[in-house]
Amino acid sequence: MFIFSLAKRLIELVVLAAVSYYVVSGVQVVLASRAPGAVAAAPFRPAVIVAGTGTPSGPLDADFRARLGHAVALRSADRARKVVVLCFSQPQAVRARLYLLSRKVPSPAISTYAAAELPGALHLYADSNPPRQALLVADSWQIFWLGHLATAEGFHVVSSPVAPVSGGIGNEASTVAVQAAAVAWGRIAGFAQTGFIAG
Repeated sequence: MFIFSLAKRLIELVVLAAVSYYVVSGVQVVLASRAPGAVAAAPFRPAVIVAGTGTPSGPLDADFRARLGHAVALRSADRARKVVVLCFSQPQAVRARLYLLSRKVPSPAISTYAAAELPGALHLYADSNPPRQALLVADSWQIFWLGHLATAEGFHVVSSPVAPVSGGIGNEASTVAVQAAAVAWGRIAGFAQTGFIAG
């Protein structure tokens, strides 16, 4: 009887520790989302990395366009020279490039990398031997996870988050829950293994 009682107590402690760990990760996601995203707050970096969103085959969604627009503003304000876009497919990469070209970003200043998940696209960029200092543009809820992912790839990033355009409080709550799971798992298994969770 004592062994069963002890086993039950150990299981309860493990579950409590796991839940606490997850909750702390969620709090960190929320706190990081409050990082200043204003163009004036961004330091100069050689490149600005934009995290893609939306469906690989569809048109650019409002959130992706907002992120690209923010990257254009950063470049126009001389906060970065190059715009690097992480996409989910080659067609999406073409659409992102056309969007930037229509905003007067010159073609040599645009680089796109496409993979099924954001970690894969970032890894492709990292393999191209780029400057390791960069600005990072993504959804404010996603910025904490992506910052860790970029660090795991050897980048030193300064976050410049963009508030989500679409979705209400329910969508935000589910996004925080997913991002907390990605951060919590990434610290255990490595952030390159978290694309199936968060992007």
